Amino acid sequence: MIKHSHNQKVMGIFLSVVKNLNQINIIPIVYGSLGLSLIIGEKYTINDIDLIIFDEDFNKKWDIIKNKIMPEIGYKIDATHC
Repeated sequence: MIKHSHNQKVMGIFLSVVKNLNQINIIPIVYGSLGLSLIIGEKYTINDIDLIIFDEDFNKKWDIIKNKIMPEIGYKIDATHC
């Protein structure tokens, strides 16, 4: 069963993340259930947000991502997973 409100929430988070990454000239590639949903429509429940960011972009801009973008979108790094 498709959970439309869930999909809309995930899509909102995705758009916020991509908008912020685009502001620092990072263009991520989306795949997984979200990517599939974008291509074929909302026929599946979106499980998570899968993005590919090129190593060069990620490594050069990690401090901006960690200190500016993540707090702006309401996320923080869990030190137990580093």
